[in-house]
Amino acid sequence: MLRLAGLKCARQVLAPVTEFAARGMSSAVVSGDKIDWDAVTSSIDSAAGKRELSNLRTIYLDIMSNMKPKGSVVIDWEDHKKASGQPELVAKYEEAFKKLQVPKYQGDDAAKVSAHFAELEKEATIASAASEKRIIELEAELAQAQNAMSKLETITIDEILEEDPKLKEEVQSAIRAGEWW
Repeated sequence: MLRLAGLKCARQVLAPVTEFAARGMSSAVVSGDKIDWDAVTSSIDSAAGKRELSNLRTIYLDIMSNMKPKGSVVIDWEDHKKASGQPELVAKYEEAFKKLQVPKYQGDDAAKVSAHFAELEKEATIASAASEKRIIELEAELAQAQNAMSKLETITIDEILEEDPKLKEEVQSAIRAGEWW
């Protein structure tokens, strides 16, 4: 069972890594926040299994923290020129390194998604307001129905006719016309 939990964790972790690798973003690092450790822990019943999962989590978090970049390192070109014995070659690498420019993403996808999200949020707000109004109406109808049901056993004809003047008029006109059936 612990093996299955470990495989589940590995699948959760490797899915984003393979997605980023497919996009060519090799510098992406997966954080330990992607794994729902509580859900995995709840699927394990034995104390020994939970202890092993705790050890696995500790090891995993140690590995993930070591994978994160520590920051940019300043290259000491002069030291490399002296240590290599080939200062011309190191100078060429230095020149090429300084000319290296990482291209910036030029797409407008983020702006499109933000605009679409704002539109959806606006629609959701309108729907929510309409829903609140409808909830108030339905609660009033429900209260009326509950009130009517509570009176059902004890209400008299006079009380019903008093609450509904149209019905009272129809009944009285039928009585005057002699329509009993």
